[in-house]
Amino acid sequence: MKRSFQAVLALLVAVTGLALVAPRADAAVGPPPKAFVVSAPAASVWSQSVKLTAAITPKGGGTPKGGTMTFLADGVPIGTAPATTRNTTLTTKELPPGEHVITAEYSGDVAIAASTSTNTASISVAAAPTSITVFPTQDPVPYEEPAEIKAVVKAVAPAVPTRRPTGTVTFSADGCYTGVVNLNSNGVATWRPWLCPGVHEITATYDGSERHAASEVPATTTVTVLEPVGEDGENIDQVNDGEPTGFLGISDDSVTSSSYAQTITPSETGRIYAVDILGLWFTDNETPPGPLLFSVQTLDEDGNPTGTVLGSGSLAATEEAQAGGEFHVEFDNVADVEGGIEYGLVLEVAPQGPEAFGVWIVASTGENSYPGALRARSDGVWGDPADPDADLLFRTHLGDPV
Repeated sequence: MKRSFQAVLALLVAVTGLALVAPRADAAVGPPPKAFVVSAPAASVWSQSVKLTAAITPKGGGTPKGGTMTFLADGVPIGTAPATTRNTTLTTKELPPGEHVITAEYSGDVAIAASTSTNTASISVAAAPTSITVFPTQDPVPYEEPAEIKAVVKAVAPAVPTRRPTGTVTFSADGCYTGVVNLNSNGVATWRPWLCPGVHEITATYDGSERHAASEVPATTTVTVLEPVGEDGENIDQVNDGEPTGFLGISDDSVTSSSYAQTITPSETGRIYAVDILGLWFTDNETPPGPLLFSVQTLDEDGNPTGTVLGSGSLAATEEAQAGGEFHVEFDNVADVEGGIEYGLVLEVAPQGPEAFGVWIVASTGENSYPGALRARSDGVWGDPADPDADLLFRTHLGDPV
């Protein structure tokens, strides 16, 4: 005898212990939407608010009865909003620079099945535009002090100004002497170059980052470095004021021994009593190098120092000298010289023994910025330096000490 469907169902319940529970009315799932379209602006810049919209229309009209709308950029969720009207919006500032594809996903409700937008929207997000300004914190700059140049980088409209740029600023003095400095948390980079006396043109360019655009045009300013005055600056005779482009290593330790001699020609007969150089020292252990020795010597027919010392001075390896800077070295014994005659300004290091690993570093220039030749001595033998265009960055003082 055939059993009814209800009888069979009742038998299953009795055998298995299943309970029949009527489905909840709010668990019903409606059909897919009649229309589901996502839209976004065509373009924006990073940090600018972007409004995304998902328009969903149930079959038979009406509005969504609940559920959530999730927006995705390139398949990655970027935010969720309640879906209580036909148009659900999400505002975000976090889309990174680049090309993005926007879609939306609806969680579903009693009237509409869970769905994905039937289209995609494209948005192009550009890096935030920036502005840069540059200025010296002191102008003019006193002799024997570094200049201090600050560059300020800001995000500009339509980007959000409070989202400060990160990255680096490239500085240049007179188009050749450069430095790269990190921006701090306030969007400021500070450069402290040692510059020769005179007026210098400074440029600063923001190098950009993932989210902020680089400078389209460098910012420019000028800074003046004063000529030396007073005790350190009177009676200047010979000067090489070219831009520092390299360094000379001077040592006398257990590994190497190297010295340099710059050929100079005094402009008149008198006494050389001081010299200015730019340099510092460092060591590979706790032992500093010996003092940096300066002497004025006669030259042989090949232009090499003869060892006949006419005058001399020294610069001790102090903490100040280790930090680096421009140093004015007074001679203990002044050098009597004749105008128009070539001499050697010799720089060497007093020996410190086999355990010393200290080296003096002094600035040099290129392009033969001073007419005299630069000679090098390695392990006691004088000869031409590796770079024939290099010269020592120096000044000599001729006259009576002040």
